[in-house]
Amino acid sequence: MINLKNLYGRKSTMVLGVAFLLALLNMNPTIHSAVINVDMQVAIKMNSVIGINPFFDQTLALLSTRMGDAFMLTCICSLFVIHSLRGANLNETIRRLSFWIWLGALCVFTYFISCAAEYFVKRDTPLLAFHQFRNLQTTMYGIALHSCPTSSFPSGHGLAYIFFAIMAWRRYFRMSLALWGLTIIMLSVRLIVGLHWLSDIIFGSLFLAALLVSLISDTSLKKTYQLTQQAVSFVIRKLFVWHKPCREVLIQQNEQRTC
Repeated sequence: MINLKNLYGRKSTMVLGVAFLLALLNMNPTIHSAVINVDMQVAIKMNSVIGINPFFDQTLALLSTRMGDAFMLTCICSLFVIHSLRGANLNETIRRLSFWIWLGALCVFTYFISCAAEYFVKRDTPLLAFHQFRNLQTTMYGIALHSCPTSSFPSGHGLAYIFFAIMAWRRYFRMSLALWGLTIIMLSVRLIVGLHWLSDIIFGSLFLAALLVSLISDTSLKKTYQLTQQAVSFVIRKLFVWHKPCREVLIQQNEQRTC
């Protein structure tokens, strides 16, 4: 008989157990109806802020496009690079940069699993479910949002934001607070424009992020950080070796011009 604790680890088994329990509870018609009702109430309440200010509306819409995703990805990567460069020394810079690259690689892998799950779990987004919804995409501004109308569960964006925020919590507390703030803002945006239900984030994104974090803690996945750090250290130190003679040549050229 397979021992799940030996296969996945204690934390991972607990997360899977909670997920299985929630799935069983959701099969109860009363509980399922209650979850759907909460989803609908939250969706309508969040969507009610649209229409007050056109600039605010268009900002929300643009943040939910492919261009908006690219913009946020650039901002987050820049934040990680700045945080890494603010290390006290080269070794600390390498450790920080390795940490963010490592998390990014794990998150991308899990994100693809999340995207694949959307094709098997068909669930209409609030935009498609509510005809009276204030739709920034078609009826108001005609901005093409980045979403599939029938692939709401789980939220891949929620997975990425929550995963980074959780993993940074113990190691870089201030960065974690910034990431949690960004998580709340960006996931609120997706709820407001109607791309996801609240349960897509809580029972989908949060579960996948918790499962990935627990797997990193319980399994050999945590050893991949050391491999990432070795690779980053090798590349950076090679760049420094290459940069040193180039810098010396530039200094000599400047001295000759001065003379």
